[in-house]
Amino acid sequence: MWTWADALKLHASNSFEIAYQVFLAPFLAQCGLYLSLDPTWGRYLLPAVKYETELETQPHITARDRRVFISPTGQVLEGEDVKLVPSELEGVKHRQWIYYKVWESDESSGPRPAQGCDLVILHGFGDYGGKWIQRCEPLLRAGYRIIVPDLPSHGRSTGVHGHIGSSKQVADAIFATMVDTRRWSGKTPRKTHFFGVSFGGFSAISYCMHYGKDIPIDAVFLGCPLIGVATETDRPWIVKALGRLANSWAGRFPLLPTRSIDEAFGKGTQAAQEYRDDYRIYHGHLRISTGLALLDGCEAIQKYASSFSIPIRIIHGDIDTVTSCAQSVSFIKRAASKDKEVGLYPGMDHIMFKVGTDVPADATDRSVFEDRNDWLLKHVS
Repeated sequence: MWTWADALKLHASNSFEIAYQVFLAPFLAQCGLYLSLDPTWGRYLLPAVKYETELETQPHITARDRRVFISPTGQVLEGEDVKLVPSELEGVKHRQWIYYKVWESDESSGPRPAQGCDLVILHGFGDYGGKWIQRCEPLLRAGYRIIVPDLPSHGRSTGVHGHIGSSKQVADAIFATMVDTRRWSGKTPRKTHFFGVSFGGFSAISYCMHYGKDIPIDAVFLGCPLIGVATETDRPWIVKALGRLANSWAGRFPLLPTRSIDEAFGKGTQAAQEYRDDYRIYHGHLRISTGLALLDGCEAIQKYASSFSIPIRIIHGDIDTVTSCAQSVSFIKRAASKDKEVGLYPGMDHIMFKVGTDVPADATDRSVFEDRNDWLLKHVS
């Protein structure tokens, strides 16, 4: 049960940083005095995780790092290949960009049913794209080109860590990634699939809602999507009301605690320690404006359900205490799609797609990834 005391348990060493992010930096920016040289707040030059580097040492894998600049209103500007070096932070302190990565495999030892298809992977809240390449090698071998953006204020994309202003901001970022990919790889349309987990599911449907007619999506597979908040995680109405009152002047404030790492990955596991040590992941409390953006976005998604007509499969753990299993079922029932499915996994909580060094690959764990791979590959033709 959340209490007001939880909101006050901010580590003393973070007090100045929080005050700077929430109050001083926005004020200085409005005065034209904001002097930060890194609009990603130190995340841009952090090293890649081993899953990325190990994959890219394989001779049949081609990887591309790229960023696309966007205007404050979401307009797509120029893009460029990047090497993640300090010189790329020079002269861009007032600019916004979305970083993304692209992987392809030229391995030809087996069938490649997804040749010529794109798979856009959308990560969960606080996470980043590169980590999600783990357990995607079967999809690369099948021929998918995998595109993985860091969503706004996540990973190597710009913004105060974990700060989201609206669902439209997230949709803008995905659209910019797809527009830029078409620019450098050719304008011939490719069949495009989405795979999103939790906040990534929220992002996928938000994109379809705002940009589905501009660059259409051909199939969507979602795991435990944030299209409704579980009752165990929902907050009292008074907290939401006070949050809306404070949003205009303290929207960046990290108010609400998120799920503990040990609870999510298991106490003492190497996966939990890797998560804790990875500074590209946001470990703080949910910021006021982010929470409100997610709530408003969920409400918009539920209203949009009857207009959603893309082939879709949602899977959800039936004891999820973060996102609402019931809302996933409701969305599928009301969706206009002719090809729509919902799969419930008994006894499974929110972390369905587990990644990490010592995550046990038991039958249930494997079945989740097999479910994703099988359904996506059925929709490549």
